[in-house]
Amino acid sequence: MNQQKKTRTEIKHEAIIDGAIREFSAKGFRRTSMDSIAKAAQVSKRTVYTHFNSKDELFAFIVKKMFSITAESTKISYNTHIDIKTQLLCFARAEIELAKGQDYRALVRILLAECIYSPELTLGVIAEIYEKEEDLDLFIKDAIADRKLQTVEATYAATQFKGIIKGIAFWPQVMMNAPSPDGAISEQLAQDAVMMFLSRYAAQTESINTP
Repeated sequence: MNQQKKTRTEIKHEAIIDGAIREFSAKGFRRTSMDSIAKAAQVSKRTVYTHFNSKDELFAFIVKKMFSITAESTKISYNTHIDIKTQLLCFARAEIELAKGQDYRALVRILLAECIYSPELTLGVIAEIYEKEEDLDLFIKDAIADRKLQTVEATYAATQFKGIIKGIAFWPQVMMNAPSPDGAISEQLAQDAVMMFLSRYAAQTESINTP
């Protein structure tokens, strides 16, 4: 099947987004200008303003787009016919791979800085993102209903599970520029995260031995 050819407007829109991501990643929000974004995207400044009314609007669009992509890459939906350990292990591996993305880390660093210097810009965007219930929260609720997990507040348990992973495979890299864990360590981290989570929350009828 032939793919629909992109229009010139769509091509320019993507170029602006790509250029803005490179500029924000390299310079941060405050030192990036619409002029530098236009230059990076190889379009006119007027074209940038045709697509986005301001740098704030462009930044907010990118943040939402990046979080949408990350949510899709770690998508999880509870399946009663598949062992819960297997399902959580797939999620943990995807979360670890996501954490290795340089653009994702750079965006988080910018967000952290702007939460201090421009809270009115970032906090509203972050609040809008977190208004939507995450897939892992829903997964945990469904697993509780299926009596595979003990009764627990889903967001609390999901945050704990992701915290085990990000405490080793994300935050040290973001805050201290530590190297990403290699394949063997990544797999061990995924296995351990699932084991620890199920050791606390698995229903008594469930085995906690990770496959």
